[in-house]
Amino acid sequence: MQRKNINSYRNSITQEHSMGCGLACVAYILKKSYDEIFRTINEPSKAWLNGFSCDELISILGPDYHWVRGESWSTPSQIIFFSSIHSPAGHYLAKADDEWMDPWINFPSITPAKSGFRTEVSGLIEYSIYKKIN
Repeated sequence: MQRKNINSYRNSITQEHSMGCGLACVAYILKKSYDEIFRTINEPSKAWLNGFSCDELISILGPDYHWVRGESWSTPSQIIFFSSIHSPAGHYLAKADDEWMDPWINFPSITPAKSGFRTEVSGLIEYSIYKKIN
C-alpha cells in the first residue's frame, strides 16, 4: 500500500538509475542526496547494470552496520532487500518510522521514476542491513 509518510520529517529519495535502489536507501539513512552517495562509489556502472551487494552498501554506511540473511528485528536505520513477483531482481527499502521508504514506488514506470512510502512489504525478505546496537 502506497501512502504519504506522516511520521517522518524527511522526503523520500528517488533512485536515478535502474539498479540504484540500494544507493537511494543509503542516502535516505545517511540524510544525504542520491547524487552525494552516487559520487562515492567506485563502479558507477553497477547502478545501471546489476546493483549493489549488502557489503558494498555497508562500506558506504560505515562500520557500525551489519547484514543478516532474512528479516531481523525492525530498527530505525534498517534497509531490507526483498524479492517478489513485481520485483524479481530484488529491491531495497529503507525503514522510515513505521513505514518503508521505497525509492521506486511506481515501478516499472521510469518516466519518471517516483519514490514514496509504503506500510507493508509484499515479498520474501532476503537480507536485512541494520545498525548494530551496543
